[in-house]
Amino acid sequence: MKKKEWNDIEKNWSKIPSLDSKVIAQIAKRNLELRTKKEARITMRMNAKDLAKLKLIAEEQGLKYQTLIGAILKEYIKSAS
Repeated sequence: MKKKEWNDIEKNWSKIPSLDSKVIAQIAKRNLELRTKKEARITMRMNAKDLAKLKLIAEEQGLKYQTLIGAILKEYIKSAS
């Protein structure tokens, strides 16, 4: 990925409204219920502190952290469209 493309992504990422953890939990639960067999697996790297915080939020909401990540990404895609 070119540096300019990465800068554009970072700039647009900051435009995403912050989401309430309850809203994220609701989205994650809905996604879990609507899941189909046509899913793709991904591997990603992220900051260890961010992942620890994400796992804590997921635990507080009674979710698996992967489900929470999926919900956050889905909400980003919807808001970017």
